[in-house]
Amino acid sequence: MLGNCSFPKGSKVIVLLSVFSGGDPHEVLLKSAASRNISVLLGLPAKPQKTSISVLNLIPAYLAWTERVLEDHKTRYSPSMYKTILGYYSRDEILLSEIELPLIQFYKLIASSVHGFGKKILISANIDLSRLTQNKTVADHVQGFSKLSDRKSANIDFIAVHEGRGYGRGGLYWPTQVNQPINASDPKLMQILQRRHLMISPNATFGEVFTGSVQELFQGLRNYRNHNKNTSDLWLLLEAEENLIDDVCFPVDTKASGNSDPIDRTSKSRIDRSLSATGAAVQKVMAFAYDPEFTCTTKSQTVPLVEEISTDSGRPIISNCSFHSSANRSVVVIGYNLEGETQGFKVNWPDRDGKQHQDHVNGYYFELDYGEQHGLIPSLEYTQLYDPYDVISLADHGYVKVQAIGSYNGCSFVFDYRQNRLSDNDT
Repeated sequence: MLGNCSFPKGSKVIVLLSVFSGGDPHEVLLKSAASRNISVLLGLPAKPQKTSISVLNLIPAYLAWTERVLEDHKTRYSPSMYKTILGYYSRDEILLSEIELPLIQFYKLIASSVHGFGKKILISANIDLSRLTQNKTVADHVQGFSKLSDRKSANIDFIAVHEGRGYGRGGLYWPTQVNQPINASDPKLMQILQRRHLMISPNATFGEVFTGSVQELFQGLRNYRNHNKNTSDLWLLLEAEENLIDDVCFPVDTKASGNSDPIDRTSKSRIDRSLSATGAAVQKVMAFAYDPEFTCTTKSQTVPLVEEISTDSGRPIISNCSFHSSANRSVVVIGYNLEGETQGFKVNWPDRDGKQHQDHVNGYYFELDYGEQHGLIPSLEYTQLYDPYDVISLADHGYVKVQAIGSYNGCSFVFDYRQNRLSDNDT
C-alpha cells in the first residue's frame, strides 16, 4: 500500500467511502467487559479469498489494512478499554488436516503484526474425519496441528478446533461403539449425514463413516501438546447448532444474527456429550453465534439454550475414564461437577468368565484442582473410585463403562493385559 495518493499511470484504484454516525459497538463491548474484568478478543479482517487476482498479490494490501485496524484500536480507545483487548480472532475456518507452508507463512505475518501491538492471536480450524468427504485420519489432523501450533513457525497463541459434530464432520462415540449404528445413539447426527450424503445407509456404523472419533482426535492433540511444550494453546470450538432446518431458531434475522442461514440449535444434553469427548484435553471452550444459537427458541425447544445451561450447570460430566495404571486397576474419571463423596457412579465391568457386571460405587480420592494443575480448564476434576471388583475376578481384557449418577452420558474404555499391553486410555 502506498503512503500517499500517487499511483502509476494506468493503475486501477477502488475508492471506498463510508459514513458512520452511530455508536461504536466495540466501545460498548469494551466498557462492559472492563467493568467486569473480562478480556476480549476482537475480530480481524477476513483473509483474502480466491479471486481473479492472485491471493499472494493481495497479501501486502491485507497486511496494511490489518495494521491500520490495529493502530485505530490503539488510538481510539482509552488505556483501560484497550487493556481489556486480550487479542484478535482470525476466523478463517481453515481445515486442520491440510496445513501447508504458505498458510503457515501467512499466519506468521499476521501474528507478528498482532504481537507488535502487545496482543495475542486466536485462529479457528475445522476438522473432517468423515470417510464420505476428506477421508482424513486423526493422525492427519494431529500433524496439521503440529505444523500450525509450533511457536517457531506460525507463532499463534490460541488454536480453537471445531468439534465437527454439528455439521457431520465428526462423531461422538467411544471405542466400544465403533461398530454400532450411528442411529442407535445419535439419531440427530444420522439426520445430518443423510442431509449431506443422500446415499448413506440408515444403518451405517460409526466406524463405517468416520476414520476416528472426536474423543480420539482431541486426546491425540493433547498428547502432542504434552510432548511438545512450546506450542499454541488448544481450545474447543463448540458447535451449538445442528446442520438441519426442521426446527430452526426464530425469528431468523439474517442481517444481524451470528448465522446468515436458518439452522437448528442444539440441546444442553448434546453439549454435555461434546464436552464428554473433548473436555479433558483443552484449555478453554468457546462458541460462536451466541445470538441466535444460545438465545433463540424453536417450536420444540421453548427455553433458550443459555437458560438450559444456567439451570443445569451442576450436572456431572465425565470427559475421560481409565484405569489408574496397569498395576493399579482402580477406575479413574476426569470431568466436571464430580466432587464430593456423595456423587455416585455406575461401573460396568467384565469378569474372567466373560460376564459383565454393573455396580454402584463412590469416589474416595479427589483432585478438585486437576485442571488448574495440568494447564487445562480450571474446573476440571479428578476422582478415583472404589473398586467394585477384586483383582482376581476382574478380566484381563474387555471394556469398562462408567456413568456418573445424574449425567446425560457415560464414558467407556477398552483394555487388554493379556500380554501386558496397555490400552489407549490407560494413564
